[in-house]
Amino acid sequence: CSPKGQTSSFAWIERSADVPHGASEVTVIPQGEELAGLWTYRGETLGWVTRLVEDGPQVDEDVYFYRVYSADGTLLLDGKTDVLLDGVFAWTSEVDEDGNVIEKVYDCTGKQLFESYASTSIAALDGTYVAVYGDDWSQVMDREGASYLSEGAMDPNESYAVCDRWLLSHSALDNTYMIWELDKRGDRGSAVLLKRYSAADTAYSVAYLGNGRFWVVSTVRGGAHPTYIETVDGTEYPLTQTSVVFDAVHGSSDAFGRQIVLGLTNAYTPYLLFEERNALPFGQGYTAVNTAIVEEGKRVGSRYVVVDNATGKQVAAFPYDSAPLSIAYRDGYLFKGAGESGYQVGLYSADGTLLWRNGDHSYQNIKFGYSRLICAYLEEGTLRYGAFDAAGQVAVPFVYAYLSPYSDYLALAYQAGNYSIIDQSGVAQRSIDPVPDYPTWELGAYLEGDVLYNFQGDVILRGVSDLTVTQDSERMPILMGKQEGSTRVWRIIYG
Repeated sequence: CSPKGQTSSFAWIERSADVPHGASEVTVIPQGEELAGLWTYRGETLGWVTRLVEDGPQVDEDVYFYRVYSADGTLLLDGKTDVLLDGVFAWTSEVDEDGNVIEKVYDCTGKQLFESYASTSIAALDGTYVAVYGDDWSQVMDREGASYLSEGAMDPNESYAVCDRWLLSHSALDNTYMIWELDKRGDRGSAVLLKRYSAADTAYSVAYLGNGRFWVVSTVRGGAHPTYIETVDGTEYPLTQTSVVFDAVHGSSDAFGRQIVLGLTNAYTPYLLFEERNALPFGQGYTAVNTAIVEEGKRVGSRYVVVDNATGKQVAAFPYDSAPLSIAYRDGYLFKGAGESGYQVGLYSADGTLLWRNGDHSYQNIKFGYSRLICAYLEEGTLRYGAFDAAGQVAVPFVYAYLSPYSDYLALAYQAGNYSIIDQSGVAQRSIDPVPDYPTWELGAYLEGDVLYNFQGDVILRGVSDLTVTQDSERMPILMGKQEGSTRVWRIIYG
C-alpha cells in the first residue's frame, strides 16, 4: 500500500486460524438504540457507542444522536451528534446552548481532555498520547490534557508516532520528517525540535529503531557519484542515497545498513493507522524494508526484506518479483507465508525461500487456514474455489462455488445447491442447511435456524436471529444480533 501517497510499503497481517467455540462479553443494547461501534483497546472492551433510533426529544429527522457507554454499561457521554473512537480516546461533537457545534476529546473514563469549535478528528498514538486535528492545524496531547505541540503550530497533514520519549512527525504535504523530544513538567507539556528532514529534490524515509535511534534514508536527485539510476517514462535519473542512524540521545549520526532503500515500515511508522501499527506481526524489534535491485547501476526491480533494528542485518527476504501476501503463524505446518506475483500464487518459507509457484490461472480471493491455501479463479464467468497443500499440489478440487477458510481442519463448501462441511481433502463430512450467504462463514461458524454452530458442530449461541458481523474500534470482527427480543453484541472466543 502507499499511505498518503508515500513510497510503497507493506504490512503483514495475521489471521487467526483457530475455531470459535463460544461467545462472550454479551452487551445488551437498550431499547430504542442501535449499536454504532464497540470500543476496544488491545483486546479489552472499553465500552460501546449507540445511536438513538426512536423518536424522542433528542432525535429529529436531520440529526442522529449518540451515546457512549463504559464496559459495565454506565452511560459516559450523551447527546453527541458525532463520535469517533481511536485507542483509549473519543472525539465527539455536540450543539452548545447558542446553537454552535463544539467538539470535545475524552478518554475512556469519560474525562474531558480538550474542547474546540474547530477540531475535526483525532488519531490515537498509544495509550497515553493522542493527536487532535482541525481544518488547518494539529497538535499532540496526553491523557492528562497537557498539550505538547500548541494549536496552530502544526498543519493538518501531519502524522505522528510516539517513540519512547521522542515524537516522530511526518507531513504528507511535502514529505517532511521531524524528530521532537517530549518533556513534561507538572501539568505542562513541551516538545523540543531536534531534527528536521526536508530539502528540495530529496526524498526521505525515517523509521524508529529503539533506544533513541532513528534510521534516516535520504535520496537526492543527481550527485557526482550516484548510487543508482532510476528510469521513469524512458528518462534516466541519477539518484544518490545516504543511510544513517541519528542518535537522539547523543545528537550524533552514523552510517547504517547496506540496502538501497525505497521505503521503511515498522510499528512506529507515523502514517499507519493505530490499529495497523499494532497488527504488524514482525514486532517492534524489526523493520520491513522495500529495497531496490540494481544491475549495472540501474534499478531493475525491488524486493522486501526484514531487518533487525539492533544490528541492521537482514533476517528475511522475498523474491524481487513477488510481495508477501500474509504470514500465518502455525508452527508445525509448512504454510508460513504466501505471495502473489502477477496472476500467480506461491508459497514462501519464513526466511523468504520460494517453495512453489503456480501460474495456471489468475487466482483471487486468497485465504489461509490449517495448512491450506484457498483461492479461486474465473472459468467461463464463474468463480471456482479450491485449495493447495503445502507442496503446491491441489488438495481440494476447484469445483466449488464457495469455500470458506479452514477452521480446525474443516471448511464450509457450496456446490450445485448443496452445503457441506468438508475436510482438508475436500471429502464431505456432513451436509448442513445453513442460512445462505452468512457473514459468519469466514469466521468458522454458520447459522441453522436460530442456532449458531462452529464447523465441528458445537453450539456457539442458541435462540439468535438477525446476526451480522461488524467490527470493533480495532477492526476485529464481532457479532451483533437479537436474543430474547433484545439487540445484543458478542465477541467470538477462539479455542
